Amino acid sequence: MANGSLGILYASTQLGGSAGSELLQASVDALLASVDVVPAPTVLWSVKYEQRPSSSSEDPPAGANVMSFPPSSLDLAFDDELLENVKGVWQRIVGGDAGDFLVFQDRESYDDE
Repeated sequence: MANGSLGILYASTQLGGSAGSELLQASVDALLASVDVVPAPTVLWSVKYEQRPSSSSEDPPAGANVMSFPPSSLDLAFDDELLENVKGVWQRIVGGDAGDFLVFQDRESYDDE
């Protein structure tokens, strides 16, 4: 990345719980430390999640801000209620004055000629 650039890093592990979270954090820290730029890259915002069965009895880590989704529908058709659930969590993360949900700018059109 060039100085002043922003980037998005996605990372995942199959290791659950705090061990998985710690492994991902150590990996991100090592990656950022390996980048030789001034100023050193920093994480501006991060989100972590763990998929669990709805019957999970494991408590979230202390101090964690946990937001849960209800179990997904097993129907083959897309359930519009899923978007309402995502919107509710999105509003909790970004706050009440976050703007419109799932409103995208038009893409530039390209001719295939």
